[in-house]
Amino acid sequence: MNTIESWYDQTLPGEKIIVIGSGSLGKLTVDCILGNRDFSPNNIAILDDDLNTHGKKLLGVPVVGTVDQAQILSNIKGISFVIAIANNKIRKKIANDYPDLNFRSIISNKATISQFSNIGKGSIVLPGVVVDPDACIKEHVIVNKASTIAHDVILQDFSQVSPGVNFGGFVVLGECSFIGLGASVLPSIKIAKNVVIGAGAVVTKDIDISSTVFIGNPAKLLKKNET
Repeated sequence: MNTIESWYDQTLPGEKIIVIGSGSLGKLTVDCILGNRDFSPNNIAILDDDLNTHGKKLLGVPVVGTVDQAQILSNIKGISFVIAIANNKIRKKIANDYPDLNFRSIISNKATISQFSNIGKGSIVLPGVVVDPDACIKEHVIVNKASTIAHDVILQDFSQVSPGVNFGGFVVLGECSFIGLGASVLPSIKIAKNVVIGAGAVVTKDIDISSTVFIGNPAKLLKKNET
């Protein structure tokens, strides 16, 4: 079985990256890294707390240990990390538990990113995404395939955008909020933290109550979640 130590001993010279999470988002993230050719495949590894994944490979990349083993490599120069776990709260917990890790963003070379936008550390931007000028994607944000982040949009830390989402300009998406598949948010809308927007919803008004679920066109309150 591969271990994090044996993986490190076998890697090639140069920068190395650890992907935390071997689920669906982990697969998309590894595919993005390989497609960008930023790293040799031998210099990529995966950590996951599911022991059944250990010793297996994801797109040819080995799963070498549990998340807590990231700390073993945290002080070694040339190793960076990305949390490829879809659950916003889990992603936030890991980032807070291991603040010393060198987190880096993963941005697909098939995304269209304005040079005047800003993407924070630990964020993942997948193929087909368009990010306009003066958009700000903060830290540990997930922007899934074929979504449009219009000008002056702010996606706060640990938020997540599903495939095919469209934002009008000047939208603010709150921390740990989630926008479902194919949803749209009209310009200048502000969405509170920990909000879930259902698939296909159209958000036409500010959502100022955190920890809520909105669905439909126009989006209406479905329920309030426990915090």
